[in-house]
Amino acid sequence: MAARIAEFGSALDFRPLNIEKDPVAQGFEPYGYDLVIAANVLHATRDLGETLPHCRELLAPCGQVVALENMQGRGWHDLTFGLLDGWWRFDDVYRPLHATASSPAWRRALSDSGFEEVAVLGTEDGNGERQLGSGVILAQGPEKTTEPNGIWVLASDDSGVAAEMAAELSARNQTVVLASQTQESGLPANEDGIVRMSVTADARESWRSLLEGLPRDAPLEGVVHLMALDGHGPQATTTDLADDVRRAGAGALALVQGLLDSDIVPTKGLWLFTRGALALERDYMRESVGQLAGATLWGFGKSVVREAPHLHPRMIDLDHAEEAPVSNLVNELMFPDRENHIAYRDGSRQVARLVRGGSGRARLTIPDEQGWRLTPAEDGTLERLHPAPAPRRPLQ
Repeated sequence: MAARIAEFGSALDFRPLNIEKDPVAQGFEPYGYDLVIAANVLHATRDLGETLPHCRELLAPCGQVVALENMQGRGWHDLTFGLLDGWWRFDDVYRPLHATASSPAWRRALSDSGFEEVAVLGTEDGNGERQLGSGVILAQGPEKTTEPNGIWVLASDDSGVAAEMAAELSARNQTVVLASQTQESGLPANEDGIVRMSVTADARESWRSLLEGLPRDAPLEGVVHLMALDGHGPQATTTDLADDVRRAGAGALALVQGLLDSDIVPTKGLWLFTRGALALERDYMRESVGQLAGATLWGFGKSVVREAPHLHPRMIDLDHAEEAPVSNLVNELMFPDRENHIAYRDGSRQVARLVRGGSGRARLTIPDEQGWRLTPAEDGTLERLHPAPAPRRPLQ
């Protein structure tokens, strides 16, 4: 069934999940899902005291578990499923005699596992006179979650984005190494969860030394390059632009080389941040652009995707005209999806998609006669160029 649905380009991802075991160890993102649905499966696990915390670990803040379960044993259950060894595997305090658990037992088990609100529906008939066999369990996870501790290395920018991201990551139980080009005398001292270090940004040995010196008591979750957010902007001269490209490109190359030399693979990947390096909207061409040097970083990032895919490289282009909420950016880092070409524009998240051939703009028709020129659209964009008569100019 999964293969047949995938043939039609479904965005669904089909994977087995053994809920008796740690879901993170099986490749599932912790706190990354809004809804967990379980139909007659939770009772089949050995210990609800272990199973239900695994469900909670999958839920995003205020996420919901919806489960269909039998609330009382039936004779025919024991005569059929009772012939299987798995029916008698239960071994927890909530089910002393039978594989099924009562409504009060489910409430207690879910509460003990950290769920904040629990409701069991459909266990009584409309008159409340008799108990029905099955019920639907609704359980809400905690409003705030504490992610497992991990280490993040941020190649810092001068505009303050890295510092804000470091503070947000630290608030989420993460350890952040904030690496900057120079250790200035006015740089703030180390804070709780944030360690400031100096590196030579264009030297692979410097990055390798930093990475190999990281603490081993927590995994390296991600490496984030933000140095391309700095630059001379839209008024940059040719010399300025060359300096920006050298600073951003050489730093990113040395960082990737240091990662490869250290043989350390960040769990949630390598991230390359730019600002206004891509032109996406029609009206975007009319306004001043961001840091043009970041465009070279996108080309470099695409090469890394092909040559070092095990680093899970991803590129994010920020809107130069509107700051994206730092919490959204940190969510990108901590809960990555399959997208690796991401852009924020006008407060919305956009991802790269292929367009089916023939669905785009019509092919430009070039006149056979002479005396024409290509003219932009009335709004000044270059997406609707069209030929227009060109007035003759007298020879001077």
